[in-house]
Amino acid sequence: MQRAGAAVAKRLASSVSSAAARVTPVDPPVQRLALSRGDIGYTDEPGSSAGCPVIVALHGGPGSVHDFRYIGGALGSRARLVRLDLPGHGSSAEHVAESPSTKHAAEAAKEACDLLGLGDSKVVVMGHSLGAQIALELAVQLGPARVAGMCMLAPVSLRPHQALRPYWLVQALSSALTLPLVGDALFKPLIWLLYTQLLGFDPKRTSAAESAFTMRQVGLLDFERAASNARAIKAYGVPAMVCWATDDPILEPAIAKELGAALPAGPRLEFSSGGHFMNKHHAAEVVDALLDMLGSAAGSAAPARSRL
Repeated sequence: MQRAGAAVAKRLASSVSSAAARVTPVDPPVQRLALSRGDIGYTDEPGSSAGCPVIVALHGGPGSVHDFRYIGGALGSRARLVRLDLPGHGSSAEHVAESPSTKHAAEAAKEACDLLGLGDSKVVVMGHSLGAQIALELAVQLGPARVAGMCMLAPVSLRPHQALRPYWLVQALSSALTLPLVGDALFKPLIWLLYTQLLGFDPKRTSAAESAFTMRQVGLLDFERAASNARAIKAYGVPAMVCWATDDPILEPAIAKELGAALPAGPRLEFSSGGHFMNKHHAAEVVDALLDMLGSAAGSAAPARSRL
């Protein structure tokens, strides 16, 4: 819980193996949704009642709807879970977004929300890793009337994290991918090796094209815009949950804590294990804390501040 904006974390030390073993992953069929610039893939897992929470889940990069299979298993029917394959990832083509920027990825996500009939629902926006910065953008595009809360997991946020430093090198590699001939022939395979061999992404699920698109995305990150989005969301007065792990090899805890300080009050969960993928290794703890947060908010006239 958080008091007066201070980032006070609840520290959890359950083992990765026991935490993941408690949850059966769920892989619903990927459906297709026609947006104005092309089709995207998504899954839609209904809740048990019309009034249950609605969660829109945005994966990181490289990533796909598959990244939330343990979150889906932990939720069961306690909430409706809509997972989106963001442009350039999973089953969604790059051209669905106008550019690799987080702004344009969020525009595609908002269009998907509108087409899926979420216009009359207040949604919880969940983002993992790079998806967290897209989630900030989506929440601002949706506006306060359509956002019930935020859930940020190992979030890319307000400044370059350790895997993106020095950031000038990331920007150089991002630009190199757009060079004629050598971009595809030389730099795309190099970036794939970077993600799969150095950063630990599954080579069976991570294509060279997705890796290259992700590198182009991270080279275009607008950290000042992310900070502005966080300030806007803080004014919404909705609860915001932020989670991180101390053994994350990609993103250091300070990055997540800074985002936690910038967002409205809510649970701050610090895990001693699980690395970058708490959406798998600590899905049960994440889901329980999220539903508890939403339940507390529903019973309070001032939901964000009731948890201060």
